[in-house]
Amino acid sequence: MKNIIKKLKPCVYKYNKIKPNLETERKTFGLIAQELDEIFPKEDFSIVSQFGDYLKVDYIQLVPIIIKALQEVIDEVEELKMEKVDQKQRVNVIYLTTRCNLDCDYCYEKVNRDADGFKHKDITKEEIDNFIMDIEQREQNFVSTICVMGGEPFLQHEMFDYLVERIDQSKKSSGYALNMITNGTILTDEWIETLTRVINDKKISLSIHISYDGIGQHRRDKTTRTIDNIQRFNDLNIPFGISYTLTKDNKDYWVKDIIYLCEKFGHSMRQSNSTIRMNFAFTELGIDPFSNQFQKENIEPYAQYIYQKYSIPICSLVCQMCGKCEKSSFNGRSYMIPQRGSIKVEPMSTHEQFNHFNESGEKNE
Repeated sequence: MKNIIKKLKPCVYKYNKIKPNLETERKTFGLIAQELDEIFPKEDFSIVSQFGDYLKVDYIQLVPIIIKALQEVIDEVEELKMEKVDQKQRVNVIYLTTRCNLDCDYCYEKVNRDADGFKHKDITKEEIDNFIMDIEQREQNFVSTICVMGGEPFLQHEMFDYLVERIDQSKKSSGYALNMITNGTILTDEWIETLTRVINDKKISLSIHISYDGIGQHRRDKTTRTIDNIQRFNDLNIPFGISYTLTKDNKDYWVKDIIYLCEKFGHSMRQSNSTIRMNFAFTELGIDPFSNQFQKENIEPYAQYIYQKYSIPICSLVCQMCGKCEKSSFNGRSYMIPQRGSIKVEPMSTHEQFNHFNESGEKNE
């Protein structure tokens, strides 16, 4: 149908004075009946018909044709989107270090880090080289997403600097999107200089995701520093999002915390389409990690109110209202773990525990 639609020639015209009782001064949008009759002959279709000495167009008859043509175009667009995504395109995760300057007892890595025999490890330049070469081979024609994690990645400035250097040297025709996951408590002048350079790097798009657990979080003594550094990220025009973990200590304060963030940083977050992610310390909260009943009853109503008021999505809790995210086009995750020497791949569909280091410092299988 879309090919038929392409043949139509919309125009602007005025009625002449031959036909009485018609407005002759105002312009009308429409189609020329004689031209339409060549596409849809009146002998076969009811779109054009004889009206005395004239031909007239029944525009209502065109609506189903236009709808069908639009559906065909939508289908083609969806197919093109899928063709554009290489089946080997992944979320590329690199752990710069297993070390962290905090020791949060609800951290997903804490159990393994505290195990007997565990030794902290840092990524090596050789591992970064292998990581970038793997991306170059798989994702030559796509912007590659790299999630930079730890531990706390801001404890490994040297290896981050080397990662950026390798990206700049990359022969890949498309660019890179770097997303750093941090607790936001470390931001030295050296880091500011590096991040400023990365911001101005045309090959790299940088964003930061900061863990902030609010005023009711008594197990972190650096909450004020986190807010100060979020402000510094904001002043540097670095797009940032927030990860908020609900615990037994902040469960009565979380709404106030999120509203505070929206009030203070809402303008910048809306400009960069940033989001807030809610995580849950399931065990200490006594809730089932495989059920969303707690979230629906206790979290969603407030999350929806916040989204309506501030237009900042709280991910997975306001999806029906927001609708900004497209269906994931990534086919799995690639992990580079310090001193493993190889890249591990997981499917995107798994919801396994996100503990990547066992007692020997190796990735859990």
